[in-house]
Amino acid sequence: MKRGAQTTIYMTIGDALSNTRSALDHLTGALAVRNGHSAGSANFPIAANQERFEDKSVQRIEQKLGKDAWAIICGLKPYRGGNDLFWALNTLRNKDTHETVVPVASAIFRAGFNLRVRTVDESSRIDLFAARFDEKMVARIIRMPTSVTVFDGDIKVGLGVAFANVATVEGEPVVAILQQFLDLTRRTVVLFEERFFG
Repeated sequence: MKRGAQTTIYMTIGDALSNTRSALDHLTGALAVRNGHSAGSANFPIAANQERFEDKSVQRIEQKLGKDAWAIICGLKPYRGGNDLFWALNTLRNKDTHETVVPVASAIFRAGFNLRVRTVDESSRIDLFAARFDEKMVARIIRMPTSVTVFDGDIKVGLGVAFANVATVEGEPVVAILQQFLDLTRRTVVLFEERFFG
C-alpha cells in the first residue's frame, strides 16, 4: 500500500472516530442547554470502569443534565465492563487525538488460487502458507521454486484491516467496528431525542 493511501485511510478512520464521539458530546451539550445550563464542558461521560463512572467528578454532570437524562445515561453503562463499545470508541478517539490510530492487517480472509504450472521434477513443490505478517508487515502466502513455470492462472486475495491494542475491538474489522460505533451513537441520540426533544 502506498504511503499516501495509508495516510488517507488513517485520516478517514480518525475523522469517523472523532465525529462519532463528538455527536455524543453535542447531545450532552444540548441536554445541558435544555436544562438551563451552558453546553461548555458537558461531555458525554465515558469511563474506564464502573468505579470511575461513579466517581463524584463524573456524577457532577447530573446537575447540568437533570435527573431524568442522567438516569438514562447511567442505564447505558458507558464504561468498560458495562457497554464496552462506548469505552472502545472513547479510547480509540482519545488515541487518535494524540497519535495516529494505525489499523493492522489482521488476516487474509479469502484466497483463491487457480494456477497451471509445470515443474522440472517431482521434488519441486509449491507451498501455500497461512498468512503471517512479519515485522515489516509483509505476508508470504505462496512460494514457488524457480524451476516452476506458470502457464496461466490468477490469485485473488482479500485482506482484512483491523484495530489493534484496544481489547474490545482488537482484531475486529475496522469497517464493521466503525459501523457498530455509528449504530450505537444513533440509537443513543434517538433515545434522547424522543424523550427530551420530541
